Amino acid sequence: MSAWPDYAEIGADCAVRPAPDVARTAFDDGETRQERVHTAQTVTREIEAWIEPGRGAEFLAWARGHAHAYFAWTDPMDGRVYRARVVGGAGGVAMRAHSAGEGRPPWWRARMTLEGPAAPAESS
Repeated sequence: MSAWPDYAEIGADCAVRPAPDVARTAFDDGETRQERVHTAQTVTREIEAWIEPGRGAEFLAWARGHAHAYFAWTDPMDGRVYRARVVGGAGGVAMRAHSAGEGRPPWWRARMTLEGPAAPAESS
């Protein structure tokens, strides 16, 4: 399993949400049945990563090769290592350049949604 690139710093502005684990069925009489369809909890995390100047192309190459499959990454919320993949693979990564000042290469901000098991990698 690959690892999240160490030069891509995950920012503090992120959102965590348990993925839906039920299926809802609406009936003609107005009643709704809801049943659990997954027993293992999956979590999605909306993150943004700051990519060092000069490494934007390197990060995109990493995403093309690894974002679609599970990789190990450290969640900044609790410091534990989790398995995750990018929703949509490399196509799920949106990058934007941010000026570092005149004559200096830009930082890159990469936004994406990660999905993976709720349990840390060592206990999965």
